[in-house]
Amino acid sequence: MATATAVSRILLTMLADFAEMETRLIGKRTAAAMQHKNARHRDYARTPYGFDRKGDGLPPTPAEQVVMHQAHDSQRAGKSVHWIAGALTRQQGSTTRGG
Repeated sequence: MATATAVSRILLTMLADFAEMETRLIGKRTAAAMQHKNARHRDYARTPYGFDRKGDGLPPTPAEQVVMHQAHDSQRAGKSVHWIAGALTRQQGSTTRGG
């Protein structure tokens, strides 16, 4: 959009303001939804790999902890993320999320 005229400049400014307003509204709605779920003790995030969800706690899952340690050891040995993913897939099969 050309901003050579006063009308085009004000339209561009208004569009930017509406975009900023929508961004702030999305943030407020997201925060309100998280507070609502938290107040009712409901999950609002995925359980991290290597852990299980037991009530409000996250106890470690031993088999997944072993896989995480293998990945960290491979990374410290200088292996790439691609190499590590391939090695773990060959060793373990598909992931808990189907990857």
